[in-house]
Amino acid sequence: MHPSAAGRVYNVGEASTPTIGERLAWLPPSAIEPDLNSPFDFTQNIAYDTSRIRTELGYREIISDQEAVFRTLRVGAS
Repeated sequence: MHPSAAGRVYNVGEASTPTIGERLAWLPPSAIEPDLNSPFDFTQNIAYDTSRIRTELGYREIISDQEAVFRTLRVGAS
């Protein structure tokens, strides 16, 4: 919707992407057992360069990544 974005492609994502281990370190404990037979493959390392949307359009997160996850999970942040 931004007038400067016409004809441009932007990656939307975190400014800095933590590892899965870093994310898991601050998540609350879960009573859900992992599905060891899951057909999904999460072994790929994916990192996006989000500098264009930040520089050109001034994109910024309005809450922290951790707060967003806690709100999604509906648990209290500590």
